[in-house]
Amino acid sequence: GRVVNVAAAAYDPPFISKSTTVASLSAVCTSLNTTLNARGGYYGLSKFLMVHHALEVAKREPTVTAVALAPGVAIDLPSIPNWAKHALVHLNYPEWLLKWLPEAFQHFIKACTTNEAGLESCPETLAQGAGVIVAAASWPEVSAYSGSYYDFDTKPLPDDAPNAYGRWTQSDPTCMPRQPAQMDETLREAWYDEMLRLMGNAVNPVHDVVDRI
Repeated sequence: GRVVNVAAAAYDPPFISKSTTVASLSAVCTSLNTTLNARGGYYGLSKFLMVHHALEVAKREPTVTAVALAPGVAIDLPSIPNWAKHALVHLNYPEWLLKWLPEAFQHFIKACTTNEAGLESCPETLAQGAGVIVAAASWPEVSAYSGSYYDFDTKPLPDDAPNAYGRWTQSDPTCMPRQPAQMDETLREAWYDEMLRLMGNAVNPVHDVVDRI
């Protein structure tokens, strides 16, 4: 069987620190943390945990291929060449004009010129974003990389650099095994057990799901 967790680039995960415990992680995931919620941090935390869920599944279930991936920034776009889209996004708009553009367009300009500055296609089409998911789910070669996180080439940004998503920037190619943001291995193991407890699942939930597919 195969498990593909659709995550996201979470290289500066909120809430996670050296002092994070299973109890504190369980509390923030089962009740609303208003501070984290106000910063939009639940999205990043959930994606970070999905990455490490896949890594722990691969570790515990040797007969199951488990990977996580970040498909990129994708929206429903008209059919235009990548070069034209790249030129439009990287036009270096003056501030007075930028503020008159739709907020969604402003967001993608910022994301594609900071966090995703090295991508040929940004934002991606829905088909491009779905392509890496389909590849991870269907390519036989992926079985040799169980426990991997697939993403673009990612490097840190300076603390004061502008960004839309966090202190990192990406470039092509995608769908390559990358090093995810670190999670303490003992915490990851304990959190996986806590997830099973919270869900009330059996000892081998992955096998139960895969066997029914």
